[in-house]
Amino acid sequence: IIMITISIIYVYHYASVIEKDPTKSLVYNQRAEDEKHFLVKADPSDDHKMTGRQKTVIGYSELLLL
Repeated sequence: IIMITISIIYVYHYASVIEKDPTKSLVYNQRAEDEKHFLVKADPSDDHKMTGRQKTVIGYSELLLL
């Protein structure tokens, strides 16, 4: 329990520091590449529909969680 508490405090502190100054993040230098890869600045008019296979996988996942 003590290690979990210490871990939570550390992560909370790290998140607070990064929120104030994102350049202190360990992965800040990858930010532009990540935004490009994950379409953060994608055009909102683009319509991305799920395929039937994706819907099936999500459906099975939901059933397994029940």
